[in-house]
Amino acid sequence: MCGGFDDITITNQCWKYNNQTGSNQWQPIRSMSTGRVWFKLVSTDDSKLVYAIGGQTDRHIDTDSCESYDPQTNQWKLLKPLAFSRDGMGAAVLNNTIYVCGGYDDNTLKRHIECEYYSHADNDWHFTRSMIQVRAYFELVALGGNMYAIGGDIGGMYLNTVERYDLASHQWQLVAGMHKNRSGHAAVAYMGKIYVCAGDSYTNNTCESYDPIRNQWTLIAPMNEIKRMADLQLLVYHGQLHAMGGQSPVTDSIEIYNQTTNQWHYSSQTLPHKSMAFGVTVLKKH
Repeated sequence: MCGGFDDITITNQCWKYNNQTGSNQWQPIRSMSTGRVWFKLVSTDDSKLVYAIGGQTDRHIDTDSCESYDPQTNQWKLLKPLAFSRDGMGAAVLNNTIYVCGGYDDNTLKRHIECEYYSHADNDWHFTRSMIQVRAYFELVALGGNMYAIGGDIGGMYLNTVERYDLASHQWQLVAGMHKNRSGHAAVAYMGKIYVCAGDSYTNNTCESYDPIRNQWTLIAPMNEIKRMADLQLLVYHGQLHAMGGQSPVTDSIEIYNQTTNQWHYSSQTLPHKSMAFGVTVLKKH
């Protein structure tokens, strides 16, 4: 877990959680070079690294900067920047390649439609096919060899539309839209489906799941935190779906979804502090 906003301060602090130590506690690790909110934190299986991408800095300026964290050395290293400054963009890892799409640049007041991917070979970003629709504060999720761009906003209008990127053909195609228009929501692939929760568009704590085989969205049980409206994170950890943090108001609570009973319950664990618009990822042990 890195970065985020506690309703007062944008932080560069990072924490790790490992229940295999028996302590079941968050432990501080090396901080990022700058505070970040509305950025993306991802990891890839082959690199064994964590990547912090773009976002808005502690000076409330959107950035194109990227950095990687090596857990073996507990050090961050600056990487080549994105082509544009972006916050609220989507990011996903497909075939161990990091893709970044869309987003908003508060410096130029521009919403982006472009997508780029990171090449480890030359430590640089390269353009790929742009999305069909401009999107900011949306989610990009990899599932089954494809990527899905989900919801977002285009200048105050919230979206329920979803488009799928086919890696083989390098083409985007519209698929079934969500039941709810959502922006600032969270999404993750879990058990062969995509799960989406919350959003700024008065969806509050509602959730739904997408079946790519049926091309169909289904509303599921809402989270218990009634006002967990936006800027939260969904994470799959130890085979369970977790909803973490978010606002409004800013919270440190964590909920876990039971797919069998279609119910959420509060975890006994909380985040190390109240936070929204932070980044979180799971780095697999090798």
